[in-house]
Amino acid sequence: MLEEMFKSKAEVKRVLQVALYHDKLDGIKAGLRMFPSNRLILLYHLAPQDVSRRELEERVQTYVDQVEEVLGIGVEVIQLKSNLFEDVFDTVKEIVRRYKSEYDDIILNLTEGDKILTCNALSSAFVFGLRAFWTDGVKPYVFPIIKLGYHRAISDAKLDILRAIQRSRDGVQSLEDLVMATGYDKAQISHHVNGGPQSRGLVELGLVETERLERGRLAIRLTALGKIFLTSLEEE
Repeated sequence: MLEEMFKSKAEVKRVLQVALYHDKLDGIKAGLRMFPSNRLILLYHLAPQDVSRRELEERVQTYVDQVEEVLGIGVEVIQLKSNLFEDVFDTVKEIVRRYKSEYDDIILNLTEGDKILTCNALSSAFVFGLRAFWTDGVKPYVFPIIKLGYHRAISDAKLDILRAIQRSRDGVQSLEDLVMATGYDKAQISHHVNGGPQSRGLVELGLVETERLERGRLAIRLTALGKIFLTSLEEE
């Protein structure tokens, strides 16, 4: 009997629930009922047309206090810079990196997000293999976990170039920068970036974008898809 008690405790999963917040709390409350969690993170973005910052923060803090008192779990509130993909993606990425070793499961409640925030959060969930759900308050709809397999179409040389651009953070300012960073010559890099008659380059694949600068220099930056692709490799 005692062994069964210890076994059941060991098998209990620690769950982190991340919930989007816009102006209502009903879907967040329902999500906690349906998926009991050990910690809650609220993500919100304050748009210009929303209620005043003070009113929203007071509303959120009241709910945080209630959750901590009634459920006895910790609540963290994160204000997004915007509801655009890169800001949402970077925030979810940081949450996963910070908490993946501490929790057995990280789930994403999309119910109360605005449309753009919800779409971008769902895209982020696909990248990191997170369970995401929406609920009408009665039952949840759990989205399937989608694993990316894009890397099978990318050669090692293209991958080296992508990682070199990633290390530069804001992108490289010329092909010469990539020559120094990768060891490939300028013709090889140009071929992998721009493609040729029989192969698609990184630009055509949608993984990088280029900009012609003064003196003929070519700046190269990762696109949102490029960042997603590299992050998906890190998570495998």
